[in-house]
Amino acid sequence: MSRINYFIEKSIHRVIILILGIILTSCAGAMPNSSWPNASLDKNKLLVSNNQAMYAISADNGQLLWQFPNQADKIRSQFYSPPAYDSKHIYVASDTKNLFALDKNTGNEIWSFDGTNDKSGTAPSYVTTNSTIVLFASAQMLYAIDNITGNLVWEFESEEDLWSAPLATDSNIYISSMDHTITSIDASTGLEEWNTNLNSSIADQPIILEDTLFTGSLSDNVYAIDLSTGKIKWNFETNGWVWGSPKAIDDQLIFGDLEGYVYSLNTENGKNLWTSQKLDSPSIGTPAYADGTIFVCTDGGFLYSINSSNGKTIWSIELDTKNADRLLSDPLIYSDAVYIISMSGENLVYSIDQSNGQIIWSMDPD
Repeated sequence: MSRINYFIEKSIHRVIILILGIILTSCAGAMPNSSWPNASLDKNKLLVSNNQAMYAISADNGQLLWQFPNQADKIRSQFYSPPAYDSKHIYVASDTKNLFALDKNTGNEIWSFDGTNDKSGTAPSYVTTNSTIVLFASAQMLYAIDNITGNLVWEFESEEDLWSAPLATDSNIYISSMDHTITSIDASTGLEEWNTNLNSSIADQPIILEDTLFTGSLSDNVYAIDLSTGKIKWNFETNGWVWGSPKAIDDQLIFGDLEGYVYSLNTENGKNLWTSQKLDSPSIGTPAYADGTIFVCTDGGFLYSINSSNGKTIWSIELDTKNADRLLSDPLIYSDAVYIISMSGENLVYSIDQSNGQIIWSMDPD
């Protein structure tokens, strides 16, 4: 299945959701988060993947520090998923089924890994790290790669394509597949430890809090799963699909859905603590959190600041009304700012004051 850009006009949103729901629940699958620009934050450096290049941008002032590559080619292009990093390298995955390790200071290529398996075509590709290995997911394959040499340590083949990033700890790797399952894999051997079927596609990376794994799904449910056994502890039914990863804040689990609601659940039992008022449009990404405030982006181009104790909106801002920015990736937090990656608008990156929603700076590297 080729990548489908997630362009849903507001006027026909529910019709398309219904059609896609029938398709996804019957044959599995979801449009990958690598269909739009994404970013991660390494200290005060924003790492932004945007199709033909990955950009390193100063979070302090929006200055472009470097980009990879300086000129795209058939292999070094199609960057969409958030880069990963460790103390020495930045890792960026390409939908050409290649992985690149870059020097953190210069963006120069250190090593690369070819995951094409001599097959043409593209696939949504993702990268995650733990302390010793880099986890590269592309098509049905998960590769564990030595983070220093770039050599293959082990590989794992899923029944269906992997369309969200692996979740890595030092002991285990957790992957969600288009076959509706979450699988726990031993990090040292690549052998499966358990596999849980949720009967629904999972569009983003799970998260871990203590002994529990939490994930949203495209069956209007959020699940809490025992980390050691894979057994479902509880599930909570939502108003719409839960596309992004949940956010764990102490004993709260925060997430948004495609109907435009934000929820707070008790992490122990799944009890609903509050549900926000309906936002202007679907919430796709994972919420960010700072000092009692949740930050949520919407498909319609709004950023919301929400009180984490009661779900009430503090402020909201619509970005670039003329060009209709679409905010699909996760907001990021650094210092007193929240950083937004925009799709199809006037600027790629916005830095916004957490306290009042005022734009501090914006930039477009192109």
